[in-house]
Amino acid sequence: MYQFTLQHPVLKPAFMQKIMEAEIRKRFPDLKEFAFFSIPIGELMQDNKKMLESFIYAVGVEELSRITTPFAENNKTITTLVPDFLPISYLLPAAPEQQDETVLMIASVADERIMLLFRQHALVFVRRVTALSPQYSSIDIQNINMTVNYCRQAMRLNPARAVFVGAAPEAALSAELILPAETGTIPPDRIAGMQSDSIGPIAASLHGARCKPFSLLPPEYRDYLSQRRILRLIAVACGVISCLAIAFMVWRGVEFLSLKTRCEHLRAGLSRGEASFRTYQQERAAFQPYRPLVDFL
Repeated sequence: MYQFTLQHPVLKPAFMQKIMEAEIRKRFPDLKEFAFFSIPIGELMQDNKKMLESFIYAVGVEELSRITTPFAENNKTITTLVPDFLPISYLLPAAPEQQDETVLMIASVADERIMLLFRQHALVFVRRVTALSPQYSSIDIQNINMTVNYCRQAMRLNPARAVFVGAAPEAALSAELILPAETGTIPPDRIAGMQSDSIGPIAASLHGARCKPFSLLPPEYRDYLSQRRILRLIAVACGVISCLAIAFMVWRGVEFLSLKTRCEHLRAGLSRGEASFRTYQQERAAFQPYRPLVDFL
């Protein structure tokens, strides 16, 4: 994964996307094709100009394709693809009195510990370390303390407290931390019967909708979805046109049968008219010998 924070002018979204993309290519020249998202951190003034600071997270397309390809091969559609830490980041308590603090959140996910640094409730840094066991150990505490020192020395940010989400270390281990610790709360009805390593799915179920704007679906997969959507629309349009054509043919068939019935009635009427005319001619021929006498009278 590739991450950094960037200060940039406040521009239209399309221009900001281009600036961020150019900055990613500049910082990581080995990253040829990638997808990324940005999260606003806050506004600041620089040289009397209003600037915006953003957290940027990028992933190579090859890595993303390893995720999307098996789904595509089995005709399964991925509508949103985000890193697991993103929905977890929304689990940070948002008490008004804590909005301005710098906080380190630690989440236990499967065999990893995810550490998220927040400044004024905005995500600015992510670190992942391998966990040796589901329970926290002294090595985990050392990794957390090392992360805190990195934040203080390299990023000039001093976390005021650590918030554990999911599993939490025992009191004896918590005492080894170099900053105060607490445990974040999750709605009980969502975590009933779930293990602590299920914090990722829990967070996704709670905040999945908020993550959709930050999807990391590769451009080629987005094109695939667009093409499939267009083909579906074409198929639907062809189906509608076919139904209309069949309906038109049925209507014309009914109209043809009605016309045929009318023609048969007219033909029958003509036949009766011809018979009447022949009878008239026969009677007129029989009357012709008496015509001079009738004219004389």
